[in-house]
Amino acid sequence: MSRDAVRAVVQRAIDDVAYRELLTEQTYDALDAYDLAPGEQGALIAASEEKLVEMGISPEAARRFEGLFRISRGGGG
Repeated sequence: MSRDAVRAVVQRAIDDVAYRELLTEQTYDALDAYDLAPGEQGALIAASEEKLVEMGISPEAARRFEGLFRISRGGGG
């Protein structure tokens, strides 16, 4: 498991609008650059705050990441 890779994806998605759009529209292409285990990919794709925190992501960053993707997927927020 690569916590550093998960952190990098989360932080990049928070900071970089173009990457966030790529992550939303071409998820697997956006994640290919990172060495992620299937469970890590799943947590990122689900934008699960709970799972991301379990993987060592700060609660604040996990909440922001989840919120960004809830909005981008039409879930409000």
